[in-house]
Amino acid sequence: MKKTLFLLIGLSLLLSSSFVFFTTIPLNTPDINKSDSLSNKLDSYLSFIGKAKGFNGTVLVSKNQGKDILVNEAFGITNDSTGRKFQKNDIQAIGSITKTFTAGAIFKLVEEGTISLDTQLKDVFPDIDQQKKFITIKQLVNHLSGLPSDFGLDTDTFSKKKLKKILFNTDLEQNPGEGYIYSNTGYAFLALVIEEVTNKSYFDYVNEVILERLGLDNTGFFGDASLRDHL
Repeated sequence: MKKTLFLLIGLSLLLSSSFVFFTTIPLNTPDINKSDSLSNKLDSYLSFIGKAKGFNGTVLVSKNQGKDILVNEAFGITNDSTGRKFQKNDIQAIGSITKTFTAGAIFKLVEEGTISLDTQLKDVFPDIDQQKKFITIKQLVNHLSGLPSDFGLDTDTFSKKKLKKILFNTDLEQNPGEGYIYSNTGYAFLALVIEEVTNKSYFDYVNEVILERLGLDNTGFFGDASLRDHL
């Protein structure tokens, strides 16, 4: 039977060695010495997928609730042109895992009573168009808003005013609640909701209620001066 290894792999926000990546490459593919400790087996396997499969990144594997570290290593390179090798303290983009932080910030606002999961966009943005006014926070979180997947490239940057204009003018692909559409657009709306009801920037609020409270000192946002040395 083929076994599947599930690893905690630092994949952005910006984060090092702390989110889940699933690999289904069979464990029996590399030539692993069965007499080795689990730590050595994992190291051997990861070295294999680094060379054979082109894996680049940092890996942290632990047991006993983090008390015993089995693997804490960097593999591969950070830049094809320079050949710079990955370091364990390098910060890496987590991409759409940022939605976890956005949802967490939303649920904090729900917990505080600032909004509820049934709050509609018209309650936050009185000037929202008729098509979107009844979309709820719950629908946005669960990708049931009917909003399209994307509204731009991942590398695009917008002012708050420009982003609001783009989102308000984005047409729905289906009626809210009608079905699932994975939606970056919906989560951009949630970021605007956070800013609107807190009178704080998305970055400041996430820092305040999540990053600082959890002691995530190596986590932040693109442009954070304190993190640049490890990008």
